[in-house]
Amino acid sequence: MRVLDLKAGKFSDETSMLIERGRIRWIGAENGRAIPANVVRIDGGGRYAIPGLTDSHTHTAWANQQITEDSLIAYGITSVRD
Repeated sequence: MRVLDLKAGKFSDETSMLIERGRIRWIGAENGRAIPANVVRIDGGGRYAIPGLTDSHTHTAWANQQITEDSLIAYGITSVRD
């Protein structure tokens, strides 16, 4: 997978990432890293990892809209400004 480096303003080369209990523990080469025995490996080849997106124009209080947490997360949206 390639990670978006906001400081550099570009995507990294292909790399690895360990996520544990919903938090990124490390990003980089696996060499010399302790990887838990029960880890679930996902091949992210050809994919990109970016920070969660914020939707600043969502009206979650409107009853006629079918906005759910799952529908937002499916598009990478992790925060909303209502």
